[in-house]
Amino acid sequence: MVEPPADRFKANYTEILTVTVQAYPEPAKTYFLHTSQATKTSKFFRDKAGGDVPIYLSLDIPNMFDTYVEWAYYGKLVIHEDFEQQHDSYDDLVRLYNLGIDLKDKAFCNAIMDATIERGSSHGWVTAYDPDRYLREDLIGCMIQLFVRVYAVLAKPGDRPSFEEGFAGYLLHEYQLMVHDMTRFRLPTMADRCDYHDHDEGEPRCN
Repeated sequence: MVEPPADRFKANYTEILTVTVQAYPEPAKTYFLHTSQATKTSKFFRDKAGGDVPIYLSLDIPNMFDTYVEWAYYGKLVIHEDFEQQHDSYDDLVRLYNLGIDLKDKAFCNAIMDATIERGSSHGWVTAYDPDRYLREDLIGCMIQLFVRVYAVLAKPGDRPSFEEGFAGYLLHEYQLMVHDMTRFRLPTMADRCDYHDHDEGEPRCN
């Protein structure tokens, strides 16, 4: 595997952001990122650039930030072995999406949404259907909408999921959309990817 840029670039450059990442129980890891690259799509790093306060991140999975760095430099998503990579698990992608939210990086979040939809389309959304696991309070943003749609399509009449009360509103909204457009009553595919992208106001919709 290509060595992550953060492991290669040292602080011999003038425009460098130093980021310390802690993923317990692993020891803290320090990254040296080109400021121009780190701030290209991340508002979090743009806000931190030029400041004197150390940049510190606390993550769940040791190599999660490596995935972000490789995407930022190379435009490729590499899911590391530390993640649950079974096709019936979306925990890795949910965590990466939440990292994108924390870093205020909409482009990265959109890339994660594409990867999530591609995984579901390729390996079967039925494996993702576990309301107690995927409709939960750490689902945020467009990721909520995606899994609510999966649930809305796959739910059986007798299902009584114990997900958070807030998801009921999303589910009702999804069913209302389906009533007005029955073509939505199907599992998401890559053709629907732009429906789950986060865009700034006035920004052109993806295609």
